[in-house]
Amino acid sequence: MLRKIVLPLILFSSFHLSAQSSNRQWLSLSYEAFESKQSSLAFSQRLRWQDQEFHQWISELDYKTDLGNDFSAGVEFRYLIESDRTGAIQGNRSAGRVRFNLYHELETGLFDLENRAGIQYKRRFDDQKEDMAIRFRPQITPKIRNFKHDPNLRIEWIQNLSDSKDYSIRYGIDFPFKFDKNRLKLGYFLETANLGGEQHVLYLGYKLGR
Repeated sequence: MLRKIVLPLILFSSFHLSAQSSNRQWLSLSYEAFESKQSSLAFSQRLRWQDQEFHQWISELDYKTDLGNDFSAGVEFRYLIESDRTGAIQGNRSAGRVRFNLYHELETGLFDLENRAGIQYKRRFDDQKEDMAIRFRPQITPKIRNFKHDPNLRIEWIQNLSDSKDYSIRYGIDFPFKFDKNRLKLGYFLETANLGGEQHVLYLGYKLGR
C-alpha cells in the first residue's frame, strides 16, 4: 500500500519539478515526549533542501493543549540554521521563530475537519531582521471505506503583516501510516506566492510515540 502511494506522488512532483525553477524536499523526525487527553509535547528535527542544496535545519518544540468545546491551542518554538545565497556575503544564518496556534475540530460520519489559525514572529540573530505573518489552514480528512490511510487535504494562506501584497497559498495532500505507536506521514504541496514564484514540496515525516 505504501508503494502505491509513494510512486504516484514522486511521479506527480517530478513532472512539475522538471518545468519549475524551484523545488524542495523536507525530512522530519519527531518524538512525542508527553501526551495525554489534555495536552501534548513533541520535539522534532527537520532537514530541508531547496534545488538540491541545503536550505534549513530546524529544531522545534511543539506544545498543544485542549481548551474544550472542540477547541485547542498550541505554541511552537523553532531554532533555525538556514542558507543565504544572496548578496555579497553568503553562508548560513541562524534565526528563532515562535508561533501561536488556535485549532477547531469537527468530526462527522463522512469526514473530519480541522481549522488552524496562527500568528508567527521570526527574527534573525545576526542582522536582527524581523518578520511577522498570520496563517489560516482548513484541513479535511474524508473517511474512505476499507482504506486505512485516509488522506488529509488542506489549503493554507500565509500573509506577511509588513506587506499586504506579500502572501502565499499552499495546496497540499498527505497520507498517514501507523506502525504500533509510531507514525509516518508522506505528502506533497504546491506553494504559490503573490509576488512571484512557485515551490513544489515533497515531504516525509516520522513520529516516535511513547
